[in-house]
Amino acid sequence: MATKIDQHGNDNCLWSTRVMESGKHRMSLKLIRGEGNGYLSHLFGLVCDGAAWEKCHADGESTDAWYMGSDGALYGNGKDCDDKAGKIEEGQIVSMEADLDKGTLRFWVDGKPHGPGWSSGVTGRLRWAVCLFYKGGAVQIVPTPELQRAQ
Repeated sequence: MATKIDQHGNDNCLWSTRVMESGKHRMSLKLIRGEGNGYLSHLFGLVCDGAAWEKCHADGESTDAWYMGSDGALYGNGKDCDDKAGKIEEGQIVSMEADLDKGTLRFWVDGKPHGPGWSSGVTGRLRWAVCLFYKGGAVQIVPTPELQRAQ
């Protein structure tokens, strides 16, 4: 489990230690609310190995990350609150699947497809990452549920 312990703001990036360059990889997270009017404000996805930890990388000009936010929108690498798939609630399980041979990143919520994700361009030396906005906000790594495939 990772918990934000300092002030509010998306000026952080916590990433996994394992670097991925090829193959298919999955990660699932349970989202936990922090302080701040009861809102979830989380970003989760992939960052480039070597991306600064003290930055969020979620603006459209960033080429260092591919994120979905708890608002269900995509951020980074040409996206800035785009392709909204619907809000994600506290306690729901978000699953991510990166196919680095195909250059894709897909998202599921509670095992059901959630938005378009990225259908190309997800390449490089990458790590799983999260950004948390509110103090006390957290993510817990959980087992990946059975994932439904889009029709």
